[in-house]
Amino acid sequence: MVVVIALTAVLALVAVLGIGVAGLFSAHRRVAAAADLAALAGAVAQQRGEEPCAAAARIATANGADLIACLVRIGSVEVTARLEPGGFLQGAELLARARAGTG
Repeated sequence: MVVVIALTAVLALVAVLGIGVAGLFSAHRRVAAAADLAALAGAVAQQRGEEPCAAAARIATANGADLIACLVRIGSVEVTARLEPGGFLQGAELLARARAGTG
């Protein structure tokens, strides 16, 4: 009986850890996608003569992330996006960087 309880507890712990890892992976993909899209929006805005960082910030926000850095160079835009996931990952901070443009 004690062995069954112990194995059940171990199985429950493995399940909780698995859910946490899956959540972390999902959140990392979300912030990476937000950074990629923000960099692309910034590069397009730069080519159109508009403000690249403002465009990048709008897209990052629309994808659930915060734009925390935006570097504009001739022909390219580099951004850093941040996401603070909830649930099991409350208090964590995930960052992703992306660059887009012709330069």
